Amino acid sequence: ERTRHQIVCGECDRNAIGRGIEFDGSLAEWIYVAGRDFARPGKASVPEGLCNEVIVPGLGAFYKQHPGVRLILNVSSRQSDIVRGEADIAIRLVRPVQADLVTRQLAHMELGIYASRAYLKQHGRPTTEAALLQHQIISYGDELAGLNENQWLIHRSQPEHVVLRSDSTTSRLRATEAGLGISIQPCMIADTNPRLVRLLKNQPLPSHQIWIAYHKDLRRIARVRVVIEFLGKLLA
Repeated sequence: ERTRHQIVCGECDRNAIGRGIEFDGSLAEWIYVAGRDFARPGKASVPEGLCNEVIVPGLGAFYKQHPGVRLILNVSSRQSDIVRGEADIAIRLVRPVQADLVTRQLAHMELGIYASRAYLKQHGRPTTEAALLQHQIISYGDELAGLNENQWLIHRSQPEHVVLRSDSTTSRLRATEAGLGISIQPCMIADTNPRLVRLLKNQPLPSHQIWIAYHKDLRRIARVRVVIEFLGKLLA
């Protein structure tokens, strides 16, 4: 049994130790090394776009390798607090600074300007920043409006041409696919979408770093380790 500050070994835990099994003090770890399914799902807090467009498509291969693992994916706009136990693992676009966390940078997330082929056929292709003023724009919603990349786009558009505002990455992506307008998207997502065309490729935009974070006390928990490895490979 684990409390916040100490570990109390139950009878089954002592039996595991007596058999020479490496054991970190949690019943979940003992169940894993004994060859049974994990005691509870691993909880991961991830940005919505990366979850829906990158992580979920990779789950089939993950479950083939780890059929006993179960996941809870939290894509709420409110960031889960790892220290308080709201998530085991978090993927963040800024480096977490809380104490007791292990953090690692996974990748650089480049952003680009995209439109659908259907939109460009109907409205033409902008070839300069100034030309964006004549086009329909899909921007971030209220919570994310202040992000640098959104401000870059807003400053190059007409207010009356902003046809949709949304804090949902997936909603902005689907709206762009549907031909509603031009939007900023993560290149790692949009470049693999055959419906979309990247515009103004030589125009530098603000970008983000992808970080993974987890509590230092969870480093040796098997269900956490396999999820960390999966997310690290998928997003790197």
